[in-house]
Amino acid sequence: MGIVIDGSARQAIFAEPHGMRPIMVHEGESVGGYRVAVIDARHVGLDGPSGRRLVMPGSDPAIRTALAALPAPIDLAARREAESENDK
Repeated sequence: MGIVIDGSARQAIFAEPHGMRPIMVHEGESVGGYRVAVIDARHVGLDGPSGRRLVMPGSDPAIRTALAALPAPIDLAARREAESENDK
């Protein structure tokens, strides 16, 4: 997990469990069953079923487990190519 702060814009970056693109979220958005409550320079506050969890840059096994439960991302370019081949 990483944190980007540029002026008033705050973003948390989580590693995507399937090795594709990182998951980038802002305050108020959700990721892996958690709502991003606050992002500051030292940590991200995530609200979930058991209350608020503060996550610091690095890896947190509980967050990795929640993200791993997300479905694999869809490769839209590959899907379009396959559909195009099927239409021929």
